[in-house]
Amino acid sequence: MVLQQVSWTITHHADIRWKRQHRRLIRIGSAIPVVLLLFAAGCGNRDSSAPDPGDGPAEARFTIEPEHLDEPYENARLGTSFRPPAGWRPLDAEQRDRIATALLAVQDDGRYRLDLVDLFLRTETMSFAAVSRITQGGDPVRNAARYVEDFLELLGPEDEDQLRARSDFSVNGIPVTQIRHLQSGRVSFTLVFPAADGTLLQLNYSIPPPAYEEEGAKLESSVGTIRHVGEDG
Repeated sequence: MVLQQVSWTITHHADIRWKRQHRRLIRIGSAIPVVLLLFAAGCGNRDSSAPDPGDGPAEARFTIEPEHLDEPYENARLGTSFRPPAGWRPLDAEQRDRIATALLAVQDDGRYRLDLVDLFLRTETMSFAAVSRITQGGDPVRNAARYVEDFLELLGPEDEDQLRARSDFSVNGIPVTQIRHLQSGRVSFTLVFPAADGTLLQLNYSIPPPAYEEEGAKLESSVGTIRHVGEDG
């Protein structure tokens, strides 16, 4: 029910002119809430404010192909940057804010909440990447291990058709948990990692299966560019 409300809200808040000019954005607007909010709408109230204990995962080596990447994205407030896949362009502020407002309107403050920061879209293939802050009860979440545990619990038992896979690694010194899964008929890569201040971010790459061969090849390059602002390299 919550997911239906999200989809309706996004469509309802788009005016007629915007609908005519951005029909593909509206179509993908019905998929974005499902990918981003299934977890946020269903998780409970466990305390995830404490940081993770223990050592981080091993540093991964990525093959970065410049032709697979778009222009660098940097968010100074989050202290984080990366390069989205080639052709995945950022939504303008008005479009992004429409979707962010609609998402917030249907999320429960007592549960995990994804606060959309930016959204990158390739209309030709209906693929997108979303950067979100993870909060709970209005406070930033810091415990990645607990959040990931809850995420996997919500996804339910593994199914051979889900192609689910979890990877834990570091990229440019940042610990990342990546979960690949099928969701609402789309191949989703959910990456959870800390911003520069230790609060958790979620980066979702979402690709329709027919476009996966073309777009999936770009993901390794994009993931390999995640870094904290101000770091060398």
